[in-house]
Amino acid sequence: MVDLTRREVLGIGAASFFSLSGLERPVVLPEYQRTLSRALVCFPDASRGTDPATLSRFLEAAFRDLRSLLPLYTRIEVAARTQPAELESGGLHLVDDPGVEVELWAQDLGEPVLHDGRERFLVASPMPPSMGPASKMSVDRRRVAEIVFGSESVVEAPFVFEGGNLAFDKRLVLVGRNDVSRTVASSRETRSRRQVLDTVAATFGGIEAVEMGNEPQSPLLQHLDQAFVLLDERVAVVCRLEGGGLEREERQLRHVAGQLRDLGYRVSFIDHRASDLEGYRSSVNVVPFYDRVAGRKRVLLPIFPGELREQATVADRKALLGKAARAYDLFLDLGYEPSPLRDVTHPLGGNTHCILNVLS
Repeated sequence: MVDLTRREVLGIGAASFFSLSGLERPVVLPEYQRTLSRALVCFPDASRGTDPATLSRFLEAAFRDLRSLLPLYTRIEVAARTQPAELESGGLHLVDDPGVEVELWAQDLGEPVLHDGRERFLVASPMPPSMGPASKMSVDRRRVAEIVFGSESVVEAPFVFEGGNLAFDKRLVLVGRNDVSRTVASSRETRSRRQVLDTVAATFGGIEAVEMGNEPQSPLLQHLDQAFVLLDERVAVVCRLEGGGLEREERQLRHVAGQLRDLGYRVSFIDHRASDLEGYRSSVNVVPFYDRVAGRKRVLLPIFPGELREQATVADRKALLGKAARAYDLFLDLGYEPSPLRDVTHPLGGNTHCILNVLS
């Protein structure tokens, strides 16, 4: 795949991108086939009342383990307001527009695609001002993507999406229900849910697009990557609620697991308690990839407070407790070498997959 830094120009604007005929449609490589050759992280702006020193300490903790577990060959692209001290990178992209907010959630910025033999970065269709803060967020994400990849390499999808709410396999794109609803609500002309899915399918070359879920996604499961992860050999690992306490979330997780089975996936489960979902401590919010130097499949596995033995200096299998230990053993049984890392971003609503966008 071509390096995004080549900045080759198609000679067409983003607005006309999807109306052209005769060109190869965008292709997305499933995450489990990517090698983590390049990845994007974002260093967010300090929220109101947060001093820069506190933010710096948080970011250092958020990326400490990640930095040590990435392959040595990984090139890290960083979108930030200023030069960050927390993470060495191959490419720093300064967001100098004060009107643009930089988020922590790099995954939601968009999706890397291969189009017409060249790498591009697909961003969502902007939402109208009537949709409130989500509208500005969609505009800001596109601007950050343009700063990182160059405006000529950023293309606009004809539908609304957040990267964490799409999941790709070789023959399928799975779309979270909320993104279908937002697309319907954002459209200038009336569009049915089926028409939205047809648009998604056509965007990615006619592969099947499936809407996941049959009701609005819970705020505790607002993205598909908090509910399940797709692996190779048609395997899906799904969050399962044990012990009750969250009827809506339990119903939604059961429904998603049933859909995945109907689609032909072999489904495995990691049991979570209600408190895990309420605290956004998802052990399926992982990053699967193929380590091209080690020659093996790996998965970056978040671990949470209470899942590591006291006094442990290394987060290896012997040091893991409870859900983290069960998740480690499951991924190992499925052929993936787990690399546990301590997660500190869950209080903000996301985990490892949310803060790392694997570009290739």
